[in-house]
Amino acid sequence: LREAAADGGPPSPKLPELSPGLQPLSIWERDIPPIFSESQKDPILERLFGLLGTSNRFFVEIGTQSGEQCNTRYLRVRYGFRGLMIDDNFENPAINQKRHFVTAANVAAIF
Repeated sequence: LREAAADGGPPSPKLPELSPGLQPLSIWERDIPPIFSESQKDPILERLFGLLGTSNRFFVEIGTQSGEQCNTRYLRVRYGFRGLMIDDNFENPAINQKRHFVTAANVAAIF
């Protein structure tokens, strides 16, 4: 059984250990399977942030569904990023997920 996530979100699988010499965002640990997103997006995001760095650890993701399988969950769970998740069917205050139907016409008004 998996324990509930500390942030109140869905349960988290055990994350692989980081090598001690790696920076807070590593330059991609080889052969990490996708943990929360599909099609290897977790290690790709990790590599991009490892190469480019971050100015802050804030994200906005639109279309997160339940928040269990989305692009930013890995960054939130593994690296402590915080941000806003938006979906037209789901809302979860524990992970700052809001329910909005987003279109090109209303996206600016939501923020």
